Amino acid sequence: MILVYCLAIFVAAGLLFAVQPMTAKQLLPLLGGSPSVWTTCMLFFQAVLLGGYAYAHLLTTRVGRRGQLVAHSVLVLAGLWAGWWALGYESQPPTDASPIPWVLLTLGLIVGPAFFALSSAGPLLQRWFSATGHRRSGDPYFLYAASNAGSMLGLLSYPFLIEPSLALGAQRRVWLAGFVLFALLVVVCGALMVRTRANAGAPADKPNPVPVPAPPAAGAVPARSLALERLGWVALAFIPSSLLLGVTTYISTDVAAIPLLWVLPLALYLLSFIIAFGVRADRLAARLRYPAAVGIVIAALLVLFYIEGVVGVSIALHLAAFMLAATYCHASLAARRPGVQRLTEYYLLLSVGGALGGLFNAILAPAIFPDAYEYPLALILAAGALPWIGGVTGLGGRAGAIRLSSLVRFAPPIALSVYTVLIVALYPVQDASSGVGAFVVLVGVPAAIALLASRDGLSLALCLLAIAGVRITRQLTDPQIRFIDRTFFGVHRVVTGEEQFVTIDRDTGLATEYPVFSLYHGSTRHGDQVVHPYLSRRPSTYFHPSGPLGDVFAALHERDEPLRIGILGLGAGSMAAYGRPGDHITYFEIDPLVVHIARDAGHFTYLRDTPARVDVELGDGRLRLAEHDDAEFDLLIFDAFTGDAVPVHLISVEAIELYRRKVGPGGLVVMNVSNRRLDLAPIVANACAALGLHGVLRDDHEVSEYQLAEGKTPSTWTVLAGDLADLEPVAAQTPGWLLLTPVPGKPTWTDDFSSIIDVMIWRR
Repeated sequence: MILVYCLAIFVAAGLLFAVQPMTAKQLLPLLGGSPSVWTTCMLFFQAVLLGGYAYAHLLTTRVGRRGQLVAHSVLVLAGLWAGWWALGYESQPPTDASPIPWVLLTLGLIVGPAFFALSSAGPLLQRWFSATGHRRSGDPYFLYAASNAGSMLGLLSYPFLIEPSLALGAQRRVWLAGFVLFALLVVVCGALMVRTRANAGAPADKPNPVPVPAPPAAGAVPARSLALERLGWVALAFIPSSLLLGVTTYISTDVAAIPLLWVLPLALYLLSFIIAFGVRADRLAARLRYPAAVGIVIAALLVLFYIEGVVGVSIALHLAAFMLAATYCHASLAARRPGVQRLTEYYLLLSVGGALGGLFNAILAPAIFPDAYEYPLALILAAGALPWIGGVTGLGGRAGAIRLSSLVRFAPPIALSVYTVLIVALYPVQDASSGVGAFVVLVGVPAAIALLASRDGLSLALCLLAIAGVRITRQLTDPQIRFIDRTFFGVHRVVTGEEQFVTIDRDTGLATEYPVFSLYHGSTRHGDQVVHPYLSRRPSTYFHPSGPLGDVFAALHERDEPLRIGILGLGAGSMAAYGRPGDHITYFEIDPLVVHIARDAGHFTYLRDTPARVDVELGDGRLRLAEHDDAEFDLLIFDAFTGDAVPVHLISVEAIELYRRKVGPGGLVVMNVSNRRLDLAPIVANACAALGLHGVLRDDHEVSEYQLAEGKTPSTWTVLAGDLADLEPVAAQTPGWLLLTPVPGKPTWTDDFSSIIDVMIWRR
């Protein structure tokens, strides 16, 4: 009997967690590869999980055992039918509204019923097992281990086994076959419950790994205590859920929105459940208190001071901090689990906390905060979840004396607040990555003060809140930040004062400073413009005329005929500066906020000042480009990165083949492959080989002092064409152009397969 129940819960959990990255990846190409796709999907899955747990609670408390079996069998069959119907479903997101409602509706149609049936399996089957009279039915929580093991297997099998082996359509059909097996196991489990319940005796007593409190007598627990207990369950489930989404968005924004980087934090999240419910949770929580505090402090300071370093080390530190904090919270939850009579209520409130975490990160935080503050806020809440020492409120004793414990508690936050204010006001350097001295002043000292408070959760949370409050206030009041806002696709900032262009009059020797506007998406700069009579019409950063893109336009301008140019990715509109009278430039941009920024004459004027005709089409670049006629463009430029994250579907073999079709005879496809995290040149080279195209590459990392003053940055570009002769005018402009050749051992990305492991740059 145990084997059947374990297998049913195992299969349900495996299907539940395999379908999440599979479905999110299906939607990703339709939404520009934004990391917010995963956050929104997680909101949906957590909300449906909450519904499944509520259904399990109501079913087992309001319906008889035979009725439970019939009702759940009907639900499972409905989920199977809906999943089969959804195989042929297709839809497109809106281009003039938030895509979040569309994502939620689409998920509800293609996977909602099946996911609902699976989500209720854990608590429902555990409750069914408790009714069988088996000798271990008095504590069915051990079945949670089977659920977590299935979850972990389903989750990890996707990026390492399923995704590399099967196309998306085949993945969904295999998943439905697994759902059929689950349906059969549910019927068997229900039949065992119905058959054995009538003759069941009292379950044999068996020691539990974690003591479960005996059910209290009626009226023994005050209503206030019961409400606080439930609130504690919700809070301890909310914090890891919000942390999960926060750390996932943080690490995937600057690398790539792909299932692998979604799976790692979620796998650690599940592992924290497995550990917490598999040992003496009260002892585990006590042992994790100090390591969790250290991890939380490190992660919070890394985020608040925008510290960048070796990508592998940075990701590892954030994931380690997340794992420690999540395991502590889940161990605290496991230590507080109730008796079997309240099992479904317990799981229901855990899912409420998880769903609230998803709601906060996916819906509320983007609407409330102009920047991604939800991750550091979740870290502060995690610090507050650590044990509090002494009294919680009040400074005065019975005789009006000051409590020493209160002074000890509040001294570090007060000291850290004063220190942080002084540093922000007096210390000229605000970038902790600029040197050892800056790191010590901005990070080392605050970390030491915060760790002094790590024995008390309230004090530690107040320390981190003090740092965050000062840093965020400085950001919001910083006159250099001219604009900051966020959308579904990320956080955008327009900054001035970081760079300046200085001219010196030869006659008088007087220096004149000209400000520079910079557009940032996340931590990546997406265009500059110098407020200068001449240089304001000269592209800078990656698009500087002395760089690879300048070679491309110089070669095409030799033809002395109007150009039809398509550009995937708008940014600040820098490339419009290459436009001439008669040229027609069509930008493809997915984020309406970027269009607003580029057209705002108070910030960037490239679109306003160009003599070319400029159109901007909203929507995913690949989808909108597919609507255009073949051979419509003379030049097609790909520059559609989100931060440093790569929209994989825009650099796949199928995408490059589409680009090549859209340029006419002699036309060029130009791709910006500059990236701090990924070596994308081999991906393009292998795609060219697969399509029979020719390509050249220029790695432009030599920047003179004058070019640096103009705002030029190093960049790497590739140019592709159907005929090698079409590339010769470009390569003749500047030495350094190299032929693209296939790179053995590196992957070839397709719409159904993409792996970043082999192209990661771990040392930066």
